[in-house]
Amino acid sequence: ADAPIERAIDEGAKALEDRNAHFRRYLAEQRRWVNYDAYARVCMSLGINQLLNALAYYIIGTFALKSPRSALLSLLGIQLLSLLLLRLDLVPGDNARCDATKVFLLVPVPPIYLAVILCTWDVHMVSEHFLSLLALPAFCLHAAWLLLVSFILIPHRGIDNSALPKQLRTVLYLDVIHEETQANAEEAHAGGDAEELADLLSDARLLLEDKMQEVMAEEAELGEVSKARRESDEIMELTHQLQEALEKAEDELHLTQAGGKPSAGSIEQVEASKHVRECRREVGRATYALEHYEVWRVAPEVHASLKALMSMGSSGWYSEQEQQEIERAYREFLSKCKGLNLGIWAPKARAGSGQSFCLADGGSEASEG
Repeated sequence: ADAPIERAIDEGAKALEDRNAHFRRYLAEQRRWVNYDAYARVCMSLGINQLLNALAYYIIGTFALKSPRSALLSLLGIQLLSLLLLRLDLVPGDNARCDATKVFLLVPVPPIYLAVILCTWDVHMVSEHFLSLLALPAFCLHAAWLLLVSFILIPHRGIDNSALPKQLRTVLYLDVIHEETQANAEEAHAGGDAEELADLLSDARLLLEDKMQEVMAEEAELGEVSKARRESDEIMELTHQLQEALEKAEDELHLTQAGGKPSAGSIEQVEASKHVRECRREVGRATYALEHYEVWRVAPEVHASLKALMSMGSSGWYSEQEQQEIERAYREFLSKCKGLNLGIWAPKARAGSGQSFCLADGGSEASEG
């Protein structure tokens, strides 16, 4: 009995974390019935259009011979109403003027044409065959109108694989079936996630960098560098946290990029794009921080190896040229350490058998016999 309550509590907690969850849930549920709703609206629009056409021909057939003026005025009113409804229902294309000309030619012209014939010709004085020929253009125009409607109502397949006739404005009244609307919701959701991930990356990176500075300050105070100190459990845990946050952010950015280029327009879209760009910058900073840590971690070992080679050279193990090459490599290594702020000791002076050292970043001094 408690399972539905617990499930409702879990969904409520998720809704609090994700402000767009209800919108995406509505979109997911709407896919089950949106096609039926859209084509029901199409049927209503076409039905009204054909009803007005039938009413126009009823007026022509019933009242044209008795009261031509009244019939013509009623016919013009009905056709004006039909045009206004079509203007409301149809979405203008790239060439709105051409589309309006087609609609005007194919919708009101046929009944008006037949009404003018009935009012100006004495139908009892001409043959039936001739009347059929006179009425033929009206039938051709009606057939062309139905053909045009079939092209107008060609469905467009959306990103949710739904095929809807979006040239009809009544279909767009559903609003949430717009591809742009769903894309905007995804962008807003991605923007919110990107903002949270950027903050998470920044916090993890700063914690790691602060700990590295703390270790270098401790090494400066003790006068020695230690790889073991730079691989402590605390630092490794901070590195692991930053690596996890980086992988999560990269996955989110990959999904955002796969969704297509964000569209510009509303303030929410601009803010979402801004958060995504900031998240990308934080990903770059976090990647550099991890690479810097790896170099910083192994730098004491490399330094110790080079010092050992120099000590062996002073004992006569190498020729003078080899000793110079080792010293040159050592100086280049210390220069790189200073540029990268690795906290590695650099020789300050050399006298007798001892060497005096200082930190590569200008820290305190230490001595080595």
